[in-house]
Amino acid sequence: MCALSLVNSDITQPGTTWSNAIEARPRRRWNRTHARLHRLDEIAKRLRALERP
Repeated sequence: MCALSLVNSDITQPGTTWSNAIEARPRRRWNRTHARLHRLDEIAKRLRALERP
């Protein structure tokens, strides 16, 4: 397991940043979770399309 803090660009406007923390998990489980997080937007779009009348 590891810890990480990252700022990848200048923060020039107060209140425009966010942060999050996800609990530590075994590496294989984290890899699956991470892959699913990246697919959430596409899954949400598909679900909305299915729910439309």
